[in-house]
Amino acid sequence: MTHSIVDAFALAIKTPAGTIIHTGDFKIDPTPLDGKKFDLHTLAAYGEQGVLALFSDSTNAEHSGYTASERSVNDRFESIFRTSKGRIILSCFTSSIPRLQLVVDQAKHYGRLVSFLGRRMAENTETAEELGFLKIAPGLVIRSKDIRNYPREKVCVVAGGCQGEPLSALSRLALDDHKDLKIDRGDTIVLSSRQIPGNERAIGRMIDHFYRRHAEIYYADGSQPPVHVSGHASEEELKLVVSLVKPRYFIPIHGTYRQLHRHARLVEKTSVVQDRIIVAETGNIIRFGPAGAEIAGKAPVGRVLIDEGSLEEVEEVVIRDRRHISEDGIILPIIAINKQTGMMEIPPEIIFRGVAFIEEERLLAESKQMLRETIGGASVEERGDWTVIKEKIRKDLKKFFYKQTAKRPFILPVILEI
Repeated sequence: MTHSIVDAFALAIKTPAGTIIHTGDFKIDPTPLDGKKFDLHTLAAYGEQGVLALFSDSTNAEHSGYTASERSVNDRFESIFRTSKGRIILSCFTSSIPRLQLVVDQAKHYGRLVSFLGRRMAENTETAEELGFLKIAPGLVIRSKDIRNYPREKVCVVAGGCQGEPLSALSRLALDDHKDLKIDRGDTIVLSSRQIPGNERAIGRMIDHFYRRHAEIYYADGSQPPVHVSGHASEEELKLVVSLVKPRYFIPIHGTYRQLHRHARLVEKTSVVQDRIIVAETGNIIRFGPAGAEIAGKAPVGRVLIDEGSLEEVEEVVIRDRRHISEDGIILPIIAINKQTGMMEIPPEIIFRGVAFIEEERLLAESKQMLRETIGGASVEERGDWTVIKEKIRKDLKKFFYKQTAKRPFILPVILEI
């Protein structure tokens, strides 16, 4: 298969019920940069042997014709490198190694040194070079802290953050907040990527910031030659694949429900599918049997988040607490309690973080008084059990702040034994 990443491939899964083909992400690129063309012959061979079901990428099911080759952005890159007078700062998906190869080649041709900004961008390019997918001439890459030592017209910066991620290298550059580089008048910014749905506002704000810094900006605005091409198949390619495979059942995947529906209707018009087209959503269980294929239930699905340091799975309760704190802030009531008497030794303290109250001084004084009343009104047994007394404090403060502010900050009582 061909795609915007290297080594893309489909899966042919052989089961007792028959062969299932899963395309993965793909497009049919006639001129891939690595020379590995889309293997139509193997797909056709499976089609002749008989395929039970085809699961096929639907991302570009609404786009007519064919998706342009990855090479088609090279003409635009060449023009940008040839005409730009200042630095060139280009951003694309860090997995788009073929795109990065085009950038590196143009930089070398026009005598520019390359610097990779952003942890993920640096890691991916280093790995790709080690594996032989990215070919970089010796001496072409410089460290980000050395960018200032070279003339602006001799530098090309490749930065991560094409989706406007808040802490990415590109966003920091847009806000003039990067330690190694500052955008100057006449620098060129190239966003060689699509806007993933949901990121439009963040990307738009980032572009506005670059314009405020008087940079020249290129992004996917429909102009030709393109600065970005998709890695997903359009209508004619989708029809070609299903025509070669000739499955009994067809299941569109990877897309919004609208795209799945459009893909299903597109395939329906080809009259290639022998039995049935099934539009399934994430988590649906599809059962294949002698009586046919059907959606037989739903499995629990969702994201599995991994902690970067420990590589352990992050539990849902941790995510829920983090989301809670990010939305409503956190309040830390700190109480020093005498271990023998169970009474407070000194007045309580309350710390606000990430919360903004109009009458903060009043709320602070009243909440401290409530803490005194909660501790004073607790029984001897309650004051001797830190778990119980913490829960009483949390419940009372939660009720108080919601009544006063209609907010639910995360409340984390801290008890100090004296």
